[in-house]
Amino acid sequence: MVSFSKIFAGLLLINTVILADDFIEAEKAYDKGDFKKSMKLFHQMCDSGNYNSCYRLGNFYNNGEGIQQNYKKAFELYKKACDNDDASGCSALGAMYGTGAGTKENFSKAFELYKKSCDGGSTKGCYNLGFLYSHGKGVKQDYQKAIEFYTKSCNERMSWACNNLASIYYNGKGVEQNYDKAFKLYQKACDGMLISGCHRLAGMYYSGEGTSQNYNKALELYYQTCRYGYPNSCFYVGDIYYNARGIKQDYVVAAQFFDAACEGEDIRACSYLGYMYNKGLGVEQSYFEAMKYYKRACDGGKMSECSNLGTLYRDGKGIKDYAKAHRFFKQACEGGDMSGCYNLGYVYMLGQSVEVDKNRAYELFDKACEGNNSMGCYNAGMMFAAKGGIAEDFRKAEKYFKKSCDLKNNQGCAAFERAKNEP
Repeated sequence: MVSFSKIFAGLLLINTVILADDFIEAEKAYDKGDFKKSMKLFHQMCDSGNYNSCYRLGNFYNNGEGIQQNYKKAFELYKKACDNDDASGCSALGAMYGTGAGTKENFSKAFELYKKSCDGGSTKGCYNLGFLYSHGKGVKQDYQKAIEFYTKSCNERMSWACNNLASIYYNGKGVEQNYDKAFKLYQKACDGMLISGCHRLAGMYYSGEGTSQNYNKALELYYQTCRYGYPNSCFYVGDIYYNARGIKQDYVVAAQFFDAACEGEDIRACSYLGYMYNKGLGVEQSYFEAMKYYKRACDGGKMSECSNLGTLYRDGKGIKDYAKAHRFFKQACEGGDMSGCYNLGYVYMLGQSVEVDKNRAYELFDKACEGNNSMGCYNAGMMFAAKGGIAEDFRKAEKYFKKSCDLKNNQGCAAFERAKNEP
């Protein structure tokens, strides 16, 4: 007579095989974009006690795939999976506590769930645990612990863990700075198809940190990551072509990549484009286009480009407008750009859109000189050496001219020699 236990074991084996077949079918449907069929199968398996299927079903609600996004429903399904010891479900539930999606934000609870997930063998759970230790969220910041869990995940080929671990070694956070380790880890992240890792790896080839400097390898990686929407990578492709770093100089190609980078809000690229349109390098010369890109860079906080924009308005290259020139020179100067202070001094010296004020002009020239602007020093000196200045004092003038000369300004050097011979 066949025992009940053997019958039960046989039925369990049959049920397991059926569930395994359904799981494979559900994944195939998902890969084909048939979310409705995939959800139906995962739902059936979740109800039948396959708790990883509850986690997978929760992903549909969390990501809004094939159904309206519903964080509350996702939370319920992840909780069901986690309560039944599904490590992936615990990691996903922890993420909801970490972001406050479907529940109140609670990093301590997230930490607890990530630990359960990691202990249960989830690579993502270990990664998330490392992230909390790295940032001091829900637990005291501890880079050694972060390294431990990132390493565990990285060894399981989780690219983000390798990338974050590389960043710790690159920046020397809680450990001795180690470019060699950082380079190897960024390489591993890049090999795992993580675009961020490839971008950082390119940077190490560009700068020669942790490896021999190799602009061609950097270019190859920057080009790839630029295609995937990294404006910073596009900037460096442009930089390599513009400055002929290891390759033939090509302003046309540089302009194309600077344009892509500028559109992605890389202000340095906008700055380059302003200059290139101003000078006609790789593009058709256009003061109006130069103004457009200088303005974007200025608005993005690049104060030197506020000054360059002011110069175009002052000189009538594109549009002559002394009031706008004054505004942009003032913005540049207040933002710490010494050429802006020097140019603003000239505005007050000549009375361009403002009343002539030689004392104010001198103050601005002096400020520019303090900031090591050679023309600021030269013009501050001229305020004491020339008729029409604020006073005749050749010893003061000599002091300013000497600094201007020390800053490699030929006019300053010539004036310094003249001033030394004055009584």
